[in-house]
Amino acid sequence: MFASAIETFGEALARSPQASLAAIFFVALACFLPGFMAMPLIDGDEPSYVVAAHEMNATGDYAAVRVQTANAGWRPRGAYWIEAFAASLAGGNPPVWVYRLPSLAAAVAATLLTWWLAMAFGSPRAALLAGLFAAGSGVVGLEARLATPDAILLAAATLSAGALARVWLDRDRREGEVAAGLFWTGIGVGILAKGIVAPAMAAAAVAILSFERGDMRWLGRLRPGIGLAWVFLLVSPWLIAIALAVLQGGAGEWPSLQFLAQIGVPFEIAAPPGSYSLILPLLAGPAVTFIFVAFSWYLAEIRRPPILFALAWAGPLWIVAELVTAKQPQTILPTIPAFALLAAVAIDAGVARIRGRVSWFYSLGPAVWPPFLAVVVPAAFVYFEGRFPWPAFLALVVAAVLGPISWVWLRRGTVIAAALMSVVTVVFIYLGFFGLFVPGLDGIRLGERVAAAASAASPCRSPTFTGTGYSEESLVFALGPETRLVDASSAANFLNSAGCRIAVVERSQIASFRQRAEDLGLDIKDRARVTGFNLRKMSVVDLHLFAAAGAANE
Repeated sequence: MFASAIETFGEALARSPQASLAAIFFVALACFLPGFMAMPLIDGDEPSYVVAAHEMNATGDYAAVRVQTANAGWRPRGAYWIEAFAASLAGGNPPVWVYRLPSLAAAVAATLLTWWLAMAFGSPRAALLAGLFAAGSGVVGLEARLATPDAILLAAATLSAGALARVWLDRDRREGEVAAGLFWTGIGVGILAKGIVAPAMAAAAVAILSFERGDMRWLGRLRPGIGLAWVFLLVSPWLIAIALAVLQGGAGEWPSLQFLAQIGVPFEIAAPPGSYSLILPLLAGPAVTFIFVAFSWYLAEIRRPPILFALAWAGPLWIVAELVTAKQPQTILPTIPAFALLAAVAIDAGVARIRGRVSWFYSLGPAVWPPFLAVVVPAAFVYFEGRFPWPAFLALVVAAVLGPISWVWLRRGTVIAAALMSVVTVVFIYLGFFGLFVPGLDGIRLGERVAAAASAASPCRSPTFTGTGYSEESLVFALGPETRLVDASSAANFLNSAGCRIAVVERSQIASFRQRAEDLGLDIKDRARVTGFNLRKMSVVDLHLFAAAGAANE
């Protein structure tokens, strides 16, 4: 009876575009806000974006992207400029979550644009479910909380996808002209955010859709001449910034042509092809269950417009990502709206149902993953922190109850209720994991803890810092923009200079550091020690804070 009431509620929401968009918006916020302000800087690309955006505001030089003393002149500027703008509105030295606001806004926009993409194929119910599934994606939830360009790329790519779908479906002329403009706008914004990822996805989709149709005349409706000029205009600020960097001799090394080399948050793992598919339920969220149980239908109906379009848009990037051994969760982020669309279309067509042992096995995700997380996440917290995370555990227990309920409803055939309940399950998983588990991990707050240890143990006031062996920009954000990340010998040379100075030295570099200090005749003292975990390198870190033995208050 309760499942039937939920299905009725879902149908009522779907009938109203305003209600659907409002529901997606609030569910997205419920998914993305837990932990948004409390999560520490995640080692990897996020701190470099935050520090560079802070440097832009401090110097007033928005043409240069300064990573330490080098100018990474080739990097797309979009995310840096947006983050710098957000920080400038806050004023002073804002906390890290201010730099994350553009990612949050872009992720929410991406869920709403997923609804718009699905609406191109005519089903309000499928559109509502697609938007909710996008909000429930694990990788979307991660990128919504990080001050990186990936969520901006996701929103831009989804805008282009929705526009391309409308042009491909040959809607009325006026709508087609607007769609063409939005398509090229998404491409331009995507380039500003992450380089060639968005245009590469669009080009592959256009090629596949043209091949299936047997002609390319439909591409004229995209107005490619005007569109390319518009894209050039949008990206011209970046091109001007590159030109200025080249003229100043600080453009730095030009990046690899492999677009995946431009993606770097928060960590990278070497894994064989197929690894993304194995963890797809964690990456794409509850949509995956409904894709699994409808898989044979997709094969039989592959030329159905929403299925063909989703595969054309997401398939090439997914294949390339699987073939590349360096695996990063955000690499497949732009494919998530297509997965959400596939799941929603199957539910809307009434084919996402358990029919036999194979589909029964592949439907078990909602019954297995939430209870699994309710056990593994607290166990991991106890292992790393030595205490039990009761608030996170309680939130995950709620998810562990709701997930199996969703699976039972799917087995009984109340599929829409099962889909909606699976999204509610994810809300509690987000609350437990991002909202309570990650912020409670003191071991990953290395920068903050080093700053606190330096404040307590420093022999002098307002020290300046250097770091060696732990080359993460989170240290720079915590200790100040003057902090330099150098080698062990340079760290000893730093302490040998006048002034109030502290060197943060990772254990692996202590021998070289001490040897150089001895060569200089420098008497050093180990003032404090901070241990923790480097998420990007997946390694234990042991940091020591050294100062010259004769340092005095200054």
